[in-house]
Amino acid sequence: MAELLKLTPMLPELVLVGGAMLLLLYGVMRPETEAEAEVVDWMAIGLMAVAAYLVFATSGTQSLFGSGFIADPFARIMKLITLLGASGALLLSFDDMKDTKTLKFEFPILVLLATAGMMIMISANDLLSLYLGLELQSLALYVVAAFRRDDVRSSEAGLKYFVLGALSSGMLLYGASLAYGFAGTTSFAGIAAAAKAAGGDASKSLLLVFGLVFILVGLAFKISAVPFHMWTPDVYEGAPTPVTTFFAAAPKVAAMALLVRVAGSAFGDIRVQWQPIIVFLSIASMVIGALGAIGQTNIKRLMAYSSIANMGYALLGLAAGGAEGIQGIIIYLVIYVVMTLGTFACILSMRREAPAEPG
Repeated sequence: MAELLKLTPMLPELVLVGGAMLLLLYGVMRPETEAEAEVVDWMAIGLMAVAAYLVFATSGTQSLFGSGFIADPFARIMKLITLLGASGALLLSFDDMKDTKTLKFEFPILVLLATAGMMIMISANDLLSLYLGLELQSLALYVVAAFRRDDVRSSEAGLKYFVLGALSSGMLLYGASLAYGFAGTTSFAGIAAAAKAAGGDASKSLLLVFGLVFILVGLAFKISAVPFHMWTPDVYEGAPTPVTTFFAAAPKVAAMALLVRVAGSAFGDIRVQWQPIIVFLSIASMVIGALGAIGQTNIKRLMAYSSIANMGYALLGLAAGGAEGIQGIIIYLVIYVVMTLGTFACILSMRREAPAEPG
């Protein structure tokens, strides 16, 4: 019992993963009907509400697994935003999936697992927990992108996302291995201590800077920052609209939170090396996102470029640094998630048939 109590900081994630497994058993044993799938959907939303309550009920800073997993005020607020985006996307999926005959019990289970991965990403304080959360999220997202198996565009979206996602994961792993080779540890605190010991000597910290660049490339792909945004318009267009809603809201928050933690906790002492990179990513995302949206005729591609530009605005807070910059990111992401869900609610409502005129 004492060992289980030590896992209290990770209880929201355990609730989502354990609940997903139970819902999987429920879905397999029950008839495969829309009514049963809708029950699983509502149960998944209920699990997210329970997880949000557990996140909200904790206080202070707690850590697990040798400080590889950390639950602090920053993690809590970002997890709540992520759960808002994920539950909102699930809620909006009902009508559209009923209309297209794709309401299946597997979808909310995959969303739960992806959300659990996002929450692990947000609390990651070690390169290993970072990658574990990232892959738990990504593998579920690859599947939901191609959720409509009979739709060529959906299958194409899933394949593109998988191939490019695997490439970005490989780059991130290479960067992590370089950082580990420099510091001799995978913990963010250990990497920060090694970077501080190297001081401003560029020759000593060259390996760490190379590692940092590759890690930033991997994380920039996850938030769709230019020039690693090429997958976003195609995946947003090809994936089912409820899936696109989920992609546009929750994963961006988790990836941005992870980027903030990596840059601030692990590489905070070499800010002069990564700050120009973040400034470039921010400006390029704002410009390309805005200009690329002008010629779009597909509303989901338009929203893809909108999300690219919005991530550029959010990156301004990280480029600025300090507590005020982080607060700016949090406030911006809250507004971004709410507005994204509202916009996609309008897009999804456009698919409904107009009521027949009387008489």
